[in-house]
Amino acid sequence: LYLRMMRAGMAEAWRQDFVLAARARGLPRRRVVLAHVARNALLPLLTMLGLQSAQMLGGSVVIESVFAVPGLGRLAQEA
Repeated sequence: LYLRMMRAGMAEAWRQDFVLAARARGLPRRRVVLAHVARNALLPLLTMLGLQSAQMLGGSVVIESVFAVPGLGRLAQEA
């Protein structure tokens, strides 16, 4: 899922005007990819990663409360 989102984000970012302008200015391909394309393609990926990590922590709170298992969920609940 993450790779598919990254690939779609990269494909979308390549078509943006600022990438075409950077290529027209003669910047090396590597610099364009790292500074412009990858930076803009990572935004939806980081959003999804944040949501999923919060969901996993919330799920661990429930599981650890039900089964009385010590872990990060219980630590987060007691904090």
